[in-house]
Amino acid sequence: MSNAGESGPVEVPEARWSAQLLRAGTFKLDGGSMFGLIPRTVWSRSVSTDDRGRITVQHNCLLLDRLTPDRDIDGGKPEPKRVLVECGTGNKLDAKMREVFDLEDRWVGDALSEIGVTPESIDAVVVSHLHFDHAGGLTRLPRAGEKPDWVVDAHGGGGDGGGGPKQAGGGG
Repeated sequence: MSNAGESGPVEVPEARWSAQLLRAGTFKLDGGSMFGLIPRTVWSRSVSTDDRGRITVQHNCLLLDRLTPDRDIDGGKPEPKRVLVECGTGNKLDAKMREVFDLEDRWVGDALSEIGVTPESIDAVVVSHLHFDHAGGLTRLPRAGEKPDWVVDAHGGGGDGGGGPKQAGGGG
């Protein structure tokens, strides 16, 4: 069953953009954390938990396609034609973290593929904040035979005195 764009793109007369909901997989988060100060006795009436107190939530992303003709914006750059709003967790979590969050084996790349959209065709991405479940899909695992174009040196090696992103192949 496809979760991408279950109702198809939404177009509004005289609108500048069409919008399509992309379902990038389910995962679970602690119910108490999600509802904060609201007592469990209140929220548990309408939201069920698993045996670990987690509730099921969905990675909801939005694909926007511009309906209006090309025009330049700040500094003569063209206005983006296709924008992705939110990108979910991505496909990089290891088995232990996937189990902690009961992460569905699905990411925004799958949802885009189902509607015939390539990541390369997206001109801009907007995330509300940099938590893993909103921005994790900004990067992906390398495909078979593909080498990453950057790596993270988490141990501070490499002779430059610090960790952080490095260009693959020894650049900095």
